[in-house]
Amino acid sequence: MGWSDRGRCRLAHAPTAAGYRVRNGRAFTANAHPRLTIELEAALKREQFPREAIAVRAYQRAYVVPLIAPAGGTITVLRRDPDWPGWIWAKGEDAIEAWVPESWLSFSCNTGVFKKDYNSIELSFQAGEHLTLLVEESGWYWARNAAGDYGWVRADYL
Repeated sequence: MGWSDRGRCRLAHAPTAAGYRVRNGRAFTANAHPRLTIELEAALKREQFPREAIAVRAYQRAYVVPLIAPAGGTITVLRRDPDWPGWIWAKGEDAIEAWVPESWLSFSCNTGVFKKDYNSIELSFQAGEHLTLLVEESGWYWARNAAGDYGWVRADYL
């Protein structure tokens, strides 16, 4: 990252370079200059999916039975997650409980209606494994591994 002679910040690294973080679709650094944040957000919007990534550490999925719901399906909101803004803990029509991205729902009181098809399965993987990232959502990616398995992957594991 560099500063111009007029004191304005310019983007000198790709938005996924070390030192940058993405949370809730917004890019920031520890001491982000407002102009840099705007430029990073614009660069992130230009990023294309699918993208390739390599896992930096292993992950074993925490929940074996996923919540699967079609667009128009409903859930009951049980709680919000303070550690993962943008995600809620919910119970599906089949009584399965799982994390659901808040932006994929429209709400009426404690009931959420899915705007699109959803599957809460997490993807298990090993460090060094190559993954194809398909969608980014609040610190997680919907990804595919080389075997063709799909699931959610934490961004900080890549």
